[in-house]
Amino acid sequence: MKKIVLLLLSLLAVGCSKSEEKNINTSSNKNNELYKITDYFVNSLYDEYNSYGIEGAKYTKKTSDGVYSVTPFYRLVIVKIEKESTYSKYEDLKSDLSQYYKGNWKVKDVYINQSGTLVIDCRR
Repeated sequence: MKKIVLLLLSLLAVGCSKSEEKNINTSSNKNNELYKITDYFVNSLYDEYNSYGIEGAKYTKKTSDGVYSVTPFYRLVIVKIEKESTYSKYEDLKSDLSQYYKGNWKVKDVYINQSGTLVIDCRR
């Protein structure tokens, strides 16, 4: 019986360590600063009553290198590439952010809107 319990605990420990390793690899990505900014806005929308409203532009934050700007708007977080960009760069960023927020209950969807910017949808 003790061997079974030890086996289950060791399997649990191995499973958890791989999960932590994945998070470390994701956070060391080239977009680490961008993730910190988007996390700030996403985490601030923790319940259905919080919203930045129509005046979210006054909360806009930029990465230190000036490549990205992040603006909250109601329960949406809008990410714009400020430097020269193409649709494929937005597709790559969408893929990165979709993977980063996969499984996060606060994020409903990540998509490219019609104006070409990226949207992290936190609506319920």
